[in-house]
Amino acid sequence: MKTNEPNEGQEALPVKASDLHLVLRLLVALVGAGIGAALTLAVVQLIHLSNPDRELPIIGLALGYSGSALVGSVAFYLISPWVIKGFSGLFRSLVQRLDRMPVTQLVPSIVGLVVGFALAALLSQMLHFIGTSMATTALSAIFYVTLGLLGYTVGWRRSQDLLGLFRHAYTFRAKRVRRKKKKQAALPEKLVDASALIDGRMAELRETGFLEGELVVPTFIVQELKAIADSADPQKKARGRRGLELLEKLQQDAKHPVRVEDTGAEGETDCDILLLRLARKRGAAIVTCDQTLAKAAAVSGVRALNVNALAAALRPAIAGGDRLQVTIQKEGREPGQGVAYLEDGTMVVVSGARGLMGQQLEAEVTSVLQTSAGRMVFAKVAAA
Repeated sequence: MKTNEPNEGQEALPVKASDLHLVLRLLVALVGAGIGAALTLAVVQLIHLSNPDRELPIIGLALGYSGSALVGSVAFYLISPWVIKGFSGLFRSLVQRLDRMPVTQLVPSIVGLVVGFALAALLSQMLHFIGTSMATTALSAIFYVTLGLLGYTVGWRRSQDLLGLFRHAYTFRAKRVRRKKKKQAALPEKLVDASALIDGRMAELRETGFLEGELVVPTFIVQELKAIADSADPQKKARGRRGLELLEKLQQDAKHPVRVEDTGAEGETDCDILLLRLARKRGAAIVTCDQTLAKAAAVSGVRALNVNALAAALRPAIAGGDRLQVTIQKEGREPGQGVAYLEDGTMVVVSGARGLMGQQLEAEVTSVLQTSAGRMVFAKVAAA
């Protein structure tokens, strides 16, 4: 005696095949009802176009829509077994074809299909500006079917070419990354001093590209900044905090990151000596704003990049005989001298301006003293 119970090792289907078949037939009938109603709508629109002033009765419209929907649903319900059988065969053949298709051909085909649908959506969106009607809806459906099949076919037939383009783009990007890493590796690393971080110009200097290569901040430099930030002197505390904040900002820069490295230096408390030893050991350069450390590095055979020296080299040249508009701000050290400052902070010592405090005057440059630590301009009150 046969039973409906599943055999051992087989799982029971959650829905019976007969019930699923009935649901599919009802869905096909629903599609037929929609097509019937759509045809009635097309007829109504044609009547309005031929006779714009003609008013159709509500009862007639209701009977027309319901009747056409009923006829369409019955007709499609009757032919639904053949429709379901045709779609089932098409689905099985599609699955079998996809199973036989290699991934290198499947992916470009799907990409082509998606591109075709995207183009169809763009053209359909353009049709909305004309207006929504049966014609535009049908045209939109034609766009989706045609462009979708076209994109799938192009992706399937030209899969090797498309994959070649992807491989070429990936290879090109990989080569660029390798060249960039090789270039960075060829540049010597630079050890950053606490004075350069406290100075505050490191972020802007790094962004300009003048400071290439990897920047490394040893842990003993970080400890020095923390000690300065914990100082009881308010000015030192502010300087230390500014250095730590700048270091944090540089570490968060994804384009030009700064690495904090534990060098394991112990037994030596002088950070300048530790920094010089580490730079000499690694063949690295030192980035600093400390003139004394820069001179010690030159004596030790270590390359020092002095930020103040770079800033001094980039200042506009001032020569003897030039005339400057300055405001006397304080008295100078020597008798009769007044002191003013340019916009970039350069000190201008003006002879004969001691009694002109707070006044703006024209000064004639007599000489310029330029050093890596800064620049001083000496001038005199210009003759009227």
